[in-house]
Amino acid sequence: MSFPGVPKMSRRTVDARGYSCPHPLLMARSGAAELGTGDELVLLTDNPPTLETISRWAEKEGHGFSAVPKGPGEWEIVIRIG
Repeated sequence: MSFPGVPKMSRRTVDARGYSCPHPLLMARSGAAELGTGDELVLLTDNPPTLETISRWAEKEGHGFSAVPKGPGEWEIVIRIG
């Protein structure tokens, strides 16, 4: 459903499970480059250092960041493009 005057938000999911740094960051940067302001990139990871790496990158780039545990050793990181 769309509403007049309200831009449509895009959401893209990138599965980085099984990858260690720097691959999740490179995957996130590539995915974010295809999105616009207000869109969301969801990054799935099972690599704990990725949480800090992506958090720092998102802050530096002016993106929003949140991380939610999705199971033992797995997280869903949501990056809102700023």
